[in-house]
Amino acid sequence: MAEEPEQDRPLFTVNDLREAADAGIIAEYDVEKLIRWASDRGVEARAARIEEPEGINLVTVAYYFGAMLMISACAWFLGDKWESLGSGGVLLTTLVYFAIALAVGLWLRKRGYLVGGGLLITVAVCLVPLITFSIQDLLGFWPVEDPGSYSDFYPKIHGSWIIMELVTMAAALAALLYVRFGFLTAPLAFSIWFFSMDVAALILGRDLDWNTSAWVSVVVGALTIAFGYVLDRTIHRPDEPRSEDFAFW
Repeated sequence: MAEEPEQDRPLFTVNDLREAADAGIIAEYDVEKLIRWASDRGVEARAARIEEPEGINLVTVAYYFGAMLMISACAWFLGDKWESLGSGGVLLTTLVYFAIALAVGLWLRKRGYLVGGGLLITVAVCLVPLITFSIQDLLGFWPVEDPGSYSDFYPKIHGSWIIMELVTMAAALAALLYVRFGFLTAPLAFSIWFFSMDVAALILGRDLDWNTSAWVSVVVGALTIAFGYVLDRTIHRPDEPRSEDFAFW
């Protein structure tokens, strides 16, 4: 069969493929596979992933360090200014941070910066607990006893945190449905651990002592590792970039 004339072949740009992925016609991961396949064949792909996708390199380390720094700085600043800003001020400030991180993250991913964009989206998800806390505080949602300041979220396990944990898990799952980025499982796993501690306290009807908390953590950790192993044996692909390896994270 004669080869189809060059001018009669449909031509697709990388942007066309990304728009098809956004429309749900093809998976975002398949777009990256097509780009790598085209590059291996010597076909130029100007809008391909700009970052180095595999292995640990200086750019990737800087990205992750920067994301952790953003989350820590935001939590410290708002915790320090809670009294002066009040719940309404903290909520407004956090919503601005959330909108900027989410918008810039999506913008970067559309332009090939998949890791940088994914990390900014993760930062946005990590701000969801603070948004939820502020809304609950404004609505007087907390029980009669003082639940403590937001800085107590990590060391203090309290039954009234359950809704905050559920909202955070829902936000992480929603982000994962739209963006294939493995590190988004980190806030999800973190929230599941807190949720398990609160559920255990509710079931036992008392605050957990150190020994019980340790055993709950061991069980949740073992289940998380087992789930990661199952993912690695079932859906993980050998050529998959680490940033999209859910089992690893």
